[in-house]
Amino acid sequence: MIKGRQYAIVFVLFIIIATALNISNGAINQLTGENRPAIIGADCQQSNICFYLLGKSYVYEGDKLQELRTQADKQSRRLTGHFTRYLSRYMEILSTVFPIEGVD
Repeated sequence: MIKGRQYAIVFVLFIIIATALNISNGAINQLTGENRPAIIGADCQQSNICFYLLGKSYVYEGDKLQELRTQADKQSRRLTGHFTRYLSRYMEILSTVFPIEGVD
């Protein structure tokens, strides 16, 4: 419970700092007449996701992200299967070594 609150506080502080940086960047842009991108930000354009970090933009294509999500889903299912089989073998060994009477 406490860790959840700590994560929430850190997240809120990050949002406040990012907002303050972007506001100051906008003010500097107005004073200098330049058009610099946001310090920290994210945007969704069509099927692409754009992240802005320190004035640079990073574009991630939606199709590639979907492929990565599919691969991650397959790997997580595979690892879950391996882990389940491992635990069932471990429980079988334990039940053989330390039988519990009255439990079928």
